[in-house]
Amino acid sequence: PILIDDALREIDRGDWGGRPRSDIEADVPGGLERLKMDENFRPPNGETAGELRVRVVGAYERAVAATEPGGTVAIVSHMHVTRSVVAHVLGLDFSDFGGIDIPLASSSLVEIDTASGKAKMAYVGREPSLYNTGTRDAAGNAWGG
Repeated sequence: PILIDDALREIDRGDWGGRPRSDIEADVPGGLERLKMDENFRPPNGETAGELRVRVVGAYERAVAATEPGGTVAIVSHMHVTRSVVAHVLGLDFSDFGGIDIPLASSSLVEIDTASGKAKMAYVGREPSLYNTGTRDAAGNAWGG
């Protein structure tokens, strides 16, 4: 079945949504970088990255809990959502969040050991061959793996 979970929507950029980066940077110099690196930074009328991570991790954990051992779950999402799941599985602090490279149209794979229930990242940020720029490791990982 296909389920839509609003908790997996991209970060709410509030008043910044749909605006060019140059306009945002002119209004709030360094704001886009702060959104990525400071879990408590809130764009006007938007959400913090910390709030995003809480809702995304909750949705990820619900999806995993609802899946039979050996089953498969596919979460189709945007960059900040994927970063949140990857950081959670890797046990990273928020300070590492912005360093997780999630390229356009890439995939990341979480594998869960059915015996222990422990999750691990099989790969992160693997680009489809059409977009592969050669800047990844031999397995196609953008970061970690």
